[in-house]
Amino acid sequence: MTWFSWLLLTLCISLYLRILKLSRKTRKIREVEYLLENQRHTILDLYAQLQKQHNLVEDLTYHLNQKNSGKKKYPKRNLPEIKQDNFNEVHNINTVVLQEQELIDIYNSEPSSLLSSAIKVSVKPESMTSINKNEPIILASIGNGNYCLVHDTDIIYWLLPKANLKIDRYRYETVKLLFECDEYELEYDDYRLDKPGKVSILPNEREWKLEERGILKFVNSLYEELVDIYNSNPNVLNGYVITKVSQSIDERQQVVLKKAVTYDYWIVDGDENYWLVPKEQIKIDFLKYRNIQHLFDCDGYKEDYSSFILAKPAKVSPILEQIHWQLEERGKIKFV
Repeated sequence: MTWFSWLLLTLCISLYLRILKLSRKTRKIREVEYLLENQRHTILDLYAQLQKQHNLVEDLTYHLNQKNSGKKKYPKRNLPEIKQDNFNEVHNINTVVLQEQELIDIYNSEPSSLLSSAIKVSVKPESMTSINKNEPIILASIGNGNYCLVHDTDIIYWLLPKANLKIDRYRYETVKLLFECDEYELEYDDYRLDKPGKVSILPNEREWKLEERGILKFVNSLYEELVDIYNSNPNVLNGYVITKVSQSIDERQQVVLKKAVTYDYWIVDGDENYWLVPKEQIKIDFLKYRNIQHLFDCDGYKEDYSSFILAKPAKVSPILEQIHWQLEERGKIKFV
């Protein structure tokens, strides 16, 4: 092999090594670029989440400011004063007997403090399959129970739903075996305890028999605040009014609400729903009373009564670009 051949071979090997080194660098650069791109997407996702949280905080702050500007508690939601001594007693719940009203007040205010050391129970499956045979409802410590037992006496226990129990259409089938459910509807997402249930312990000391059903009062927290504000300071709702409407009857004898200059009702934005309420300081004479009955159940009306409180807003939905609206669910007003 001549010297020229050796030189050419050396140059080729050198060139190959350079190309190989450059290829490795290029691959590393691509890996770094890939990692940087992933980091960029992660940062963008985090920024989007932070922006969403920021918007949520702003919304909550706005609602709280609106709430504090004019809301007062609806009378039926007020609870008696709870003394700190009651909460201290709760920590020794296995040895301290609470009076029924004390227990109700604490449950409606701070259920977790009451139930932290309670006995968790569920309805036995055998009881669910024999409810039409007039056999007693039996509860036992099965799994992570949805109900709790608090001592009354050595053989009688108070029965309560666990803290923040969500009662959907499926769970309701069991709940109604243990509690009378006043005004329950599927969209109602909150309740208060009006009366605890009572159970007695069986001789095996591992199961309990239902002696007396309790009572739960259901409310729709989606519009509960709207009702409170309307009855105390309706001007606060001005920022939520979508449109102002009047009612008419179409050829199919159905109620239709239309955007109007001369109006009797407000349509208020309720996040996922639209609510219909009478306009502020509306005077309901006999003619208006005949019309308003199409939209609201009217309790206690007399010809000389024009003052009322809102018990439940009507639910409506838009038909034509928020110009025409249809009634989905009647509301309720009480004349005083």
